[in-house]
Amino acid sequence: MRTAEIHFEEGTWATLQSLAVEQGVGVPELIRAAVEEKYLSGMADRVAAFRTGQGPWKDREDTGDSSEYVRQLRTDNRLDRLYVE
Repeated sequence: MRTAEIHFEEGTWATLQSLAVEQGVGVPELIRAAVEEKYLSGMADRVAAFRTGQGPWKDREDTGDSSEYVRQLRTDNRLDRLYVE
């Protein structure tokens, strides 16, 4: 586990202490829960969607077979066209 030092305004700190007492937990637990809810909630769902191909490219028909599309991108002569001598 890693630690971090966080500085709060007096009013924010008082609110956190009040909520901690009300919920029967410590201020660090409140902060951890808030960070997890804000930044990590749904992360497992997003990873699962990515792994099953349910991303923004899932239903695209203009690219055809994805393997062929990537091969075409890799053989594109775009750089040759940009750097004409």
